[in-house]
Amino acid sequence: MLPDVGELTKIGTRHKMAAGMEDINKLIGRNLRRIREAHGLTQPALARLIDATPQRLSGYETGREGMGKGYIERICRE
Repeated sequence: MLPDVGELTKIGTRHKMAAGMEDINKLIGRNLRRIREAHGLTQPALARLIDATPQRLSGYETGREGMGKGYIERICRE
């Protein structure tokens, strides 16, 4: 049985929201990299400062991973 129009709208909205989050993650990642480089930090150096792995920081910078509130707060403090 096919979903009704309401269900299709929900599915479309969820897909758009996921795509929007991807765009936001990429934007945050680009800004993070720009700021890190402006401060002369390598990925491993910033990762140590915020208690993350360089791999995780790379995921944030490329937008593959979304950054949680805790990491954002740590970066702002440093």
